[in-house]
Amino acid sequence: MGDYTVRRRDVLGSIGGAGVGCAATVADDDRSEDATHSGDDPGGFPPEKHTSWGEAASLGEGELRTFATEAPSGVPLFLGVYLTEGALDGLPSAPSDGEWDAGGTPCCGHERTLALPDDAPAAFEWAMVNWNPQGHPPFDAYGAPHFDFHFYTMAREKRFEIESGTCERARGPVTCETLRRGLEPLPDDQHPPGYSLVDAVEPGMGNHLLDLDAPEFTGGEFDHTWIWGAFDGELTFFEPMITREFLLSHAGTASAPVAMPAALPDAGWYPTEYAIRRLDSRSGYAVTLESFERFSASSG
Repeated sequence: MGDYTVRRRDVLGSIGGAGVGCAATVADDDRSEDATHSGDDPGGFPPEKHTSWGEAASLGEGELRTFATEAPSGVPLFLGVYLTEGALDGLPSAPSDGEWDAGGTPCCGHERTLALPDDAPAAFEWAMVNWNPQGHPPFDAYGAPHFDFHFYTMAREKRFEIESGTCERARGPVTCETLRRGLEPLPDDQHPPGYSLVDAVEPGMGNHLLDLDAPEFTGGEFDHTWIWGAFDGELTFFEPMITREFLLSHAGTASAPVAMPAALPDAGWYPTEYAIRRLDSRSGYAVTLESFERFSASSG
C-alpha cells in the first residue's frame, strides 16, 4: 500500500502538456436477441449488413475511417475506427504536428479528425485519432509509441474553446481559462468509478480522467487502456489508448469492460466495453466501442 501511495503521488505530479492524450444504471434493459454479436473475423468484420462508413483519412502509408453497425431493431452494436495495415507504417516521428503547441511545449501528437457515419449512436458527434510517436506524460506509464482513439459526445466546434496558451498554474500548454473549465468537478452520477480527475487539461481535447489502479500505474506494462475525458463539468469523450506494438503483434480480438458512471450528460445508448481486432479479412485493424446499453441523463 505504501508503494502505491508513492506511485500515485508521482503520477499526479508528473502529468504534463504533451498529453495523456458505481455500476451502470441501464434505463432500458430489454436488449433484443438481434443485439447480440460475434467478434470473429473469419466471416468478415464489421458485418456488411447494417454497417455504415465515414469518409477515409490518410495516416502513414494507409488510411483510417469510422464505421457504425446497428442491429435491425436499431440498437447500436459497434462504433469504431478501421485502420488499414499501411496506417501503422511510415508514421511521423516528431512529437507533434504543431497544431496545438504553445510556449515551446509540443502537444497532442499528430491528429486526424473524423466524421461519424449517419447511423452512429446519437450521443456521439465525431472522432479523433492521435498518433504519439514519443508517447506522452506520464512517460513512465505512457512513454511507448501509441494511438489515442477519441470518441466525442461534445460538439466539434466546442474544441476550439479549449484554447492553447500559457498559464503558470497549468502543466500543459493551455490558457488559465481553459484550465479552470477543464478542472470543473463532475456531478457525482457522472464520475466513473475508480477514475481520478487530474490536471491533464490539453488544448483541443479537455481534461483526462485516469485509472490509477491500471496495470501501467501498478508495476505492469501499458499495451492498451481506457481514458475518460471531461470539460465544463461533464464527460465529453470516450478513449481507448493502444500501443502500436500491441496492434502489430496481437492476433484475434482483445476486449475490456469500461467502468461506467451511473449517468451520462444526455440520455442514450453508450458502450460498456471496448475491443481491438486484427482483421485478416480486411487486412487491417478495428478499434471499437460496443456492448451498448441505455443510460439516463445526469441529474447534475
